[in-house]
Amino acid sequence: MIGIASPPSSPQLSWGQYVKQRQSDLQQLGQELESGNLSGAQSEFQDIVSLASETPSLPDGRQFLMSERQQDFDSIGQALENGNGSGALNAFDQLEATFHSSAKAETGGYSLDRDVGQ
Repeated sequence: MIGIASPPSSPQLSWGQYVKQRQSDLQQLGQELESGNLSGAQSEFQDIVSLASETPSLPDGRQFLMSERQQDFDSIGQALENGNGSGALNAFDQLEATFHSSAKAETGGYSLDRDVGQ
């Protein structure tokens, strides 16, 4: 009997690995938006979308478990698709506000590094 080889599956990320990489990518996305580099921001946005497909912990098509964060992230993508840098930055600011806003006030910087994984 001849066995059929299955294609290699894409590497799966643990939830912790995903959250850590997503945090880094979100920080890069914010920096690209603040500098006005829409091309770089689009690339970072796509990196996050692709990254989410590598973890079994998320429903298909989602990058966040919390609906509010997902809506803000989707708004960033829509604004980038339309070439609206200021709209993307506003949506990013809304997304950022969902991440421990008190930590942001304490550090004066991005609070995304304190994400609890939602």
